[in-house]
Amino acid sequence: MLDLETIQTEFQNYILGKNNFIKNNIVSYSNVSAETRLAIYQKSYFLRLIEVLQKDYLVLSILLGEEKFNQLASDYITAHPSQFRSARWIGYGLADFIKKNYPSSKHYLAEIATFEWLLTASFDQSDQPILSINDMAMIAPNQWANLTFNIHPCVYRAHFYWNILALWHASQHNKKRPFPQKLSTPVEVVIWRKNREVQFISLKPYEAFFLDAIKKGETFGLICEGLCEWFRTEQVSVKAAFLLKRFILDEMIMV
Repeated sequence: MLDLETIQTEFQNYILGKNNFIKNNIVSYSNVSAETRLAIYQKSYFLRLIEVLQKDYLVLSILLGEEKFNQLASDYITAHPSQFRSARWIGYGLADFIKKNYPSSKHYLAEIATFEWLLTASFDQSDQPILSINDMAMIAPNQWANLTFNIHPCVYRAHFYWNILALWHASQHNKKRPFPQKLSTPVEVVIWRKNREVQFISLKPYEAFFLDAIKKGETFGLICEGLCEWFRTEQVSVKAAFLLKRFILDEMIMV
C-alpha cells in the first residue's frame, strides 16, 4: 500500500505524462477501466490549462480561432509543463514559443502574445507609493541635476514591429480587423496601471527615451542632455519638466 505522499506524486507524474506507475494502484470496474478513469483527470488538467491560456490571451485566441488556438495551447503545454504552483504563470513563455515554432510571417502573433502578457503582468504588480507633484515642489533648484527617479513596477516598455495595436483594438471591439503587416518604423509602447486600470499608449521617440533613461537610473541632468537630440538647448529643461510631470500624474513614478 502506497503512502499518501507517494500516491500524490505518482498521480501528478501521470497527469504530466512522466510515467504511468500510478495505474497499478487504481481500481478498474466492469464498466470503466483504470486507464479511462485516469484519462479523465489528465484531460481535465490540460483543458483547464488551455482555459487559463485562453483568458490570458483572448485576442490571440480570436485571431487564431478556437481550433488553432487549442492546438497551439496544447503544443505549448506539452513542451513547457507548468513549473509553478499557480496556473496564472503557465503562459509566461508563449510568445517565445510562437517565435520558435511559427514562420516569420506569423510573428505578429508572438507580438500579440507579448502585448497581452504585459497587460496582465502590469495589473498583477504590487502597489507602491507614488511620487506626487507636491513632492516635486519640495526639491531645491540646485538638486535637480543629480536627481534620479524610480519607475513603478507596473510600468512595462515594449516595441512592436507589426500593427498589433490596430489588430488588438479591432478584435476587442468586434470591428473589421486590418491585415497583419510590418510597420516601416517600430512603435514604442508603454503599459501601466492607473487607478487599478491597465492602460497603454504609443510613445514618441523622445518620450520613450525619457522613460527608458529614468528606468536605467540616469540623472535628470543627463536625461536633459539626451533630450538635446530632439529639442533646442533652451527648450530642454522646460520639456523635461513637462514630461516628468506628465508621467508623475499618470502614476508611473515611485517615491
